[in-house]
Amino acid sequence: MYNTPQQQQLAAAIDQLCRAMVDADGNMLDALSCEELTYGHSNGHIENKDQFINAIVTRRSVFLSIKLSYPYINITGDVAVARHNLAAETNDGGKRNIHLHIIWVWKNEGGNWKMLARQAVRK
Repeated sequence: MYNTPQQQQLAAAIDQLCRAMVDADGNMLDALSCEELTYGHSNGHIENKDQFINAIVTRRSVFLSIKLSYPYINITGDVAVARHNLAAETNDGGKRNIHLHIIWVWKNEGGNWKMLARQAVRK
């Protein structure tokens, strides 16, 4: 699916991020996010790194499952753009299924991919 070791490494980081969101793992979310993170929700709400992590860890934003499909990764130097369709089960005051298009911008810092920006739109 991915042709280069860098694409494979980024795909693994994306998988780790999704697992950390489901597990509410603040340490892993911190490790996978740039300090300058801007995290855009499909409703237009924007969070910085601390707000994003806090919402997950305090369970204000609860992901029960996340499944990604139709992956696309394009790497240019130390920056990458990734696109996916996201299907998730959430429980933010009531269980529901969400289906979103996601675009992520990732930055390679010291050999590790970190999320720099994320924007979601409803399908």
